[in-house]
Amino acid sequence: MGRANFSRRRVQMGITEVIQTVSCKRGLGVRSLQDLPRGDIMKRTAAVLLLLVFSLSFAVTLPAQAQRMTPEQNARQSRKAAKKQQKMLKKMNKRQRKAAKRADKAGRKAAKKANRSYRG
Repeated sequence: MGRANFSRRRVQMGITEVIQTVSCKRGLGVRSLQDLPRGDIMKRTAAVLLLLVFSLSFAVTLPAQAQRMTPEQNARQSRKAAKKQQKMLKKMNKRQRKAAKRADKAGRKAAKKANRSYRG
């Protein structure tokens, strides 16, 4: 699989002249890596592999920390979670009460409007 060079050929279309040049190089599939020496490619590959190893080792160490939690830390964390849950429930209940009040008010307003039209 050597080089296949096609010579320049001119295609004339009306007034405009188009020059097409086609050359095929066999090399790496990524254009940004074609002009680099092999050493740079190896350095990039090594850097990517190291990054991958560090990210995987970091992901593995996180669950181990959860097992080392003291009972005090666990109790504190559960209290915080319960407090957060209560806060969200209180907020949702408030929204629900406000929505019910608005619906009641709208119903009263519609009934009042309907009663006005019957008197007329």
